[in-house]
Amino acid sequence: MESIGEKLKLAREQKGLTHDQVARDTNIAKRYLAALEDEDFAVFPGEPYLLGFLRNYSDYLGLKPEELVSLYRNMRIQEQPTPVHELLDHRQGMSPLAIGIIITLSVLVLGGGILLGILLSRGAGGGDNSLAGQPRQKMEYRLETSPFEKRFFVGDSLLFPQGNELYKLSISAISDAVFIETPSGRSRYAMGEDFGIDFDKDNLPDLKGTVRDFKKGSAETGAEIRFEFALSVEAMAAAAAAASSAPATSLAPGASLSPGASAAMATPLPTATILPSSSPMALSAADLGKAQILVESKNSPYPFTMNVTFRQYCMFRHEVDRKDRVERYYRKADQISANANNGIKIWLSNASSCVVQVVAGGKTVSVDLGRPSEVVVRNIKWVQTESGGWALTSLPVN
Repeated sequence: MESIGEKLKLAREQKGLTHDQVARDTNIAKRYLAALEDEDFAVFPGEPYLLGFLRNYSDYLGLKPEELVSLYRNMRIQEQPTPVHELLDHRQGMSPLAIGIIITLSVLVLGGGILLGILLSRGAGGGDNSLAGQPRQKMEYRLETSPFEKRFFVGDSLLFPQGNELYKLSISAISDAVFIETPSGRSRYAMGEDFGIDFDKDNLPDLKGTVRDFKKGSAETGAEIRFEFALSVEAMAAAAAAASSAPATSLAPGASLSPGASAAMATPLPTATILPSSSPMALSAADLGKAQILVESKNSPYPFTMNVTFRQYCMFRHEVDRKDRVERYYRKADQISANANNGIKIWLSNASSCVVQVVAGGKTVSVDLGRPSEVVVRNIKWVQTESGGWALTSLPVN
C-alpha cells in the first residue's frame, strides 16, 4: 500500500517548502505536519482533527485530499485484528441445547443493538423525539451564548442577533462538505475548516465557526459545528454605543464608510497633535488630487488605526511612523490592526487580497488599494492642505 507520509513529504520537498513555511501558510502546527509525514497518528487529539489536517495539508501541496483520506481509512482497516471466530474450526457439530442458547443470545443482542441505535439517533438529533422512519423535525436555534456547539442536520438553522437585526443561516446540504446558506449566499466548508461569516457586509466577520465532525455522504448523521461571536457581547454593545455617540466628521467625496464597525474600530480617537520632528509639507491642489482623502480635520491631525482583513493568501508589509516594520505571509480570514500617530506605509503583493480600513475620529473609511493582482505601495498619512487644514490621505508611492 502507498505511504501517506511519503506522498506528503515528497510533494513538500519537490516544492522546496519547509515545515516552518507550511505551518505559517496553513496554520497547522509543525508537530502535526511532522506527525502526518511520519504517520504517527496517535499524536492527534481525535480522528476528526487528523482528517481535517490531512485534507488541508494535501490540498495545500496540490495533492488530492480524498485519495489520501481513502489511503488512511484503508490503512486503519488493515490494522484491525482478525475476528477470533473466523479462526475457529466449526466442522464439529453442536448440541441442540447449545444451538438454542446461541439463538436466544443472538436475538437479545440484536434487539439491544436496535434499541441502542434508536437512542443514539435521538441523542445525535439534539433531542429529536420523532420515531424511527418518520421525517425528522427541523430545529431552529438562537445564538445567545458563545461558544455554541451542536450537531446540525440538513434544514436546521441558527439565528444570530446583532444590534437590532436578527440574521439567519441554515444547513442546506451535507455531502463531501457542509453547505451553509447565509444572507450573502451559499458557502462550502470542509472537515476541520475554520470560517467567518460577514452578515452586515463590512468586510469583517461577525460570526466565527468550525466544522468539527461529519461523515461524508451521510447527511442523516448530521454535522457537528461550533459557532461563536467574532466579538464578545460586551465589545458589540460598546461598538453600538460608540457608533451612536460618535461625532460627525467630514469625508472627502468618494470616501466610503463601513456600516458595521467593531468596538476597536468605532471608538472615537483622541485629538492630540503628535507630529514627527519634521512636519509634512503642504500639498498642492494637483498633488492632493492624486490622493484618496480619508478624513479631514480643520485644526490638527490625530492618531488613527488601520485594520486589515485578508481575503486570501498574501504577503503584506507595514511600517508605522517610520520605525516599526512588520512583514508576514498572511492567510485567508487573518486580521491585523496597527495604531499610528502620523502615518503607515503599506506594501502588498495583490491589491484584491485584503481589505484595508482606517479608523479616525470615530469614522471608518475603506482604503482604495487598486486593481486585482496589482502590487501596491501606499502611504496612509496626515498631510497639510493649502488651506491650512489637515487631511488623512492614501498616497501611491512610486
